[in-house]
Amino acid sequence: MLETRLELGLKDQGQLLSNEEFANAHFDEPYRYERMGGRLIVMSPSGLDHSRMISIILKQLFRYDSQNEDVINLIVPEGWLRTGDGQDRMADIAVYLTENATS
Repeated sequence: MLETRLELGLKDQGQLLSNEEFANAHFDEPYRYERMGGRLIVMSPSGLDHSRMISIILKQLFRYDSQNEDVINLIVPEGWLRTGDGQDRMADIAVYLTENATS
């Protein structure tokens, strides 16, 4: 059975969504999306100042990663995090550690 994908955009601000609906939705760009209390939060795209700050942090993380093997498994900008039921956040940066990370 073919399942249609939910299309979400600016017009859907405040819409109540289940975990599954949010996880499988297609989001209109350039907006950013989170879910708080089960409701869709539509945010403006990041500006230049914000992007510069993230770039500085990412450079430091990559430098640390290159000097400390077996600590970091993956570094990604805009990592999706479920912080609780009905709570899905878009972190500016997500760092996934290896299983044996001790640092």
